[in-house]
Amino acid sequence: MLKIFVILISESKIAGLDLNKLTHNLKAVFQAEVQIEVGLKLPEEGYHRSRDQWLAGRLIEALPDRDGLILGITTKDIFAPNLNFLFGQAHPHTGKAIISTFRLRPEFYGREKDDVLFNERILKEAVHELGHIFLLSHCPDKSCIMHFSNTIYDTDQKGPGFCERCLLYLEKSRDLWPEGKGRDRTEKK
Repeated sequence: MLKIFVILISESKIAGLDLNKLTHNLKAVFQAEVQIEVGLKLPEEGYHRSRDQWLAGRLIEALPDRDGLILGITTKDIFAPNLNFLFGQAHPHTGKAIISTFRLRPEFYGREKDDVLFNERILKEAVHELGHIFLLSHCPDKSCIMHFSNTIYDTDQKGPGFCERCLLYLEKSRDLWPEGKGRDRTEKK
């Protein structure tokens, strides 16, 4: 069975995050075993003081190798070159992705705390970034989980699942990550 390792970066617990619900949903969506790990240290070279943000690529590079897919979750604000911020980023060739909860909290936008909405956003971004690991690209269907989120409004508007086209592609892509395989898609058993 496919394995997904969810790693909380520099945190043993993220306030408001329902790890049981996230684990349950990732298992269902990807038909995978999900394991939680905590406390990975942030790489200092990933921090950009002038922006007060963390370079997503550096955080992904710092994620450990595991025999499965890796999803890092951080509370830090992340970015990529030429972008003001990111909700998440994936490196499909390594089987690693990261999401940030920093801009997923309703409080960031001046709204009241809402853990239900917060967890919905986390799940959407987690599934979206893991979808990229399966080589799914951004989808033009605004209700599809693979639709690009330029703003939190885009995240809130898209559904929790894949459109028909993306679901079909996901099903065809599952053999890229067969049971017992790690990051190297060309590895033979």
